[in-house]
Amino acid sequence: MLLGRHNAGTLCLARVDHLDSIQQADDASSFPAEQLQEAFLDRLHGCLPSNCDLQSLALGKFAWVLDSETEQEATNDEILALFQSPFDYDHHTAFVTLSIAVVDIANITETAGSLLQLNQALRNAQAQGGNRCYQARAPRDVLAQIPSAIEREEFAIHFQSVWSTDTLQLSGAEALLRWHGLDLNNIDPGQLVQMAEAGNKMASLGNWIIRKSCSHASAWLETWAHPLTLGVNISQQQFHSPHFMSNLAICLENTWLDPKCLELELRYSDFSALLERDSASLLGLSKMGVRLCLDNIDAHFFEHQHQPLKEFILGHTAIPADNRNSLGIQISSIKIDPELIIPLFSAEHLDDSQSELKNELKHYIGECRQEHIRSTAVGVENKDILKSIGGFGFDFAQGYALGRALTAKGFTRLARSSAY
Repeated sequence: MLLGRHNAGTLCLARVDHLDSIQQADDASSFPAEQLQEAFLDRLHGCLPSNCDLQSLALGKFAWVLDSETEQEATNDEILALFQSPFDYDHHTAFVTLSIAVVDIANITETAGSLLQLNQALRNAQAQGGNRCYQARAPRDVLAQIPSAIEREEFAIHFQSVWSTDTLQLSGAEALLRWHGLDLNNIDPGQLVQMAEAGNKMASLGNWIIRKSCSHASAWLETWAHPLTLGVNISQQQFHSPHFMSNLAICLENTWLDPKCLELELRYSDFSALLERDSASLLGLSKMGVRLCLDNIDAHFFEHQHQPLKEFILGHTAIPADNRNSLGIQISSIKIDPELIIPLFSAEHLDDSQSELKNELKHYIGECRQEHIRSTAVGVENKDILKSIGGFGFDFAQGYALGRALTAKGFTRLARSSAY
């Protein structure tokens, strides 16, 4: 990475936020990503100094280092102006929107947090219409404000609805964190959680999320004849924090929320480590009646090294192999990540490896259903994906095609209208 080669200057991270491509010939090939990336790089090379260190990170994403603030301002302004001109390539014309985030390398004290803030700055630039350059905030400035932000009630819980694929009936919601600090430009929730984990702030923030979410969810019991499920994400750091289990029990008691209505969502990539470190607490959750969901199921989940975990979810084997107590830990559901749902269910044609993966996913979902383990397709962003997942075997679906995240009041109104 560029940070390993530079200890001074300005680090710039750029991302193409929006692209419209016009096909100019009937015999043109499918979307030519490689040619487009080369066109982007050619345009960047034309603006950057000859000695500039430029790196291509992914399709439409780049990083470079400039020597001074003056050079940075002039160069990035030239790039933004030039990228507003269309790209002609391989029978296509592309119109793009580019955003740039910058940070002084001398202010970077913690790489992961700084990169998160660069990504947040990109989102802020995009939110203002794109074609902008945005200065990233130092990560420590944000982390230091978390405790006081809780006291000032700057955080809020929004709810992303989850729907039954068979009946299209509302079945629950996932709690999502929002930070509405006026000087923080509504920090992206996913990056906020990662930053809180990196800064060891997730325990206090996570406890607040559970308390607030359960408080809202307890009111749902007065609205529906059938119970709704509240999904709350928890991290390893939060799970291992002191008094996590006792605080959770107190929260359920104080809010009168049935434990079966609460589903704690754990990243599947963290779960094996949690089993080895603290299987007793995981077993305690199952005994308490709280549901456990393994989240972020992606293509890597179906690789050979995860076979023991796949079998454990189905209740067929223990992890570790000699820990028979782990078989008492019940997984209630799995969530299939958008990175898997979107490419497999939005493309008109799949290559051989994608077709094989899709068949493997369908088979595993079928096995889960036989063991009464529910599956949710996350990332149902449009009606085409919603139609495509029909009949595949998913129990639930979640995504923009079914509704955006709502405030607590907004979700309560949705629930009341869906209850009749």
